[in-house]
Amino acid sequence: LWAVFLLAVSPLHLHYSREARSYNLLVFLFLLTIFLGLKLLASPGLKWSVLSGLVFSLMLYTHNISAFYIAAWISGMVVTYLLRRGRIGEIRYPLLAAGLAFLLYLPWIPVLVTQMKGLGAIYRWGVGSWNSHFPWQVLKSLAAFSHGTFAPLRNEVRSISNIAWIVMVLSLLLILYDLYRSIRSD
Repeated sequence: LWAVFLLAVSPLHLHYSREARSYNLLVFLFLLTIFLGLKLLASPGLKWSVLSGLVFSLMLYTHNISAFYIAAWISGMVVTYLLRRGRIGEIRYPLLAAGLAFLLYLPWIPVLVTQMKGLGAIYRWGVGSWNSHFPWQVLKSLAAFSHGTFAPLRNEVRSISNIAWIVMVLSLLLILYDLYRSIRSD
């Protein structure tokens, strides 16, 4: 319920949900991977791993940024398995999902390489701003993504709304609380 609330008040989500782009599909697929991850934690097995891998590959084909979402999902799953004593061997299931997604994404790698070569020219205008504000620019960009400022490279801390900081803190607290609950339940 908290996640639904945070999604409902996220200006970034509201903005991009009205665009005719792939962001809605990406959010849906990532929420589906969270559901599959919960299923995988409850009953580890090949079925949930394969389904997760298939959804991961759909995410990768939807948008390149999904690689970061997938890395976060896998990291969270591995940390959860490590915190659950006696279940370390089950780490193979999220890793299997990642491996399957990578294999299914292999045909697109040449296109990805071509896209990456063009990124330098696209974002060259923001390098000076990024470097002059580093390392604070990383936090400013994360806050921008959480509240819907659409050019995170140009954000100033004063331009980030208070709701962005509240959403970031609430999200972190919810993650920590869920980890605490999962550890205590074991």
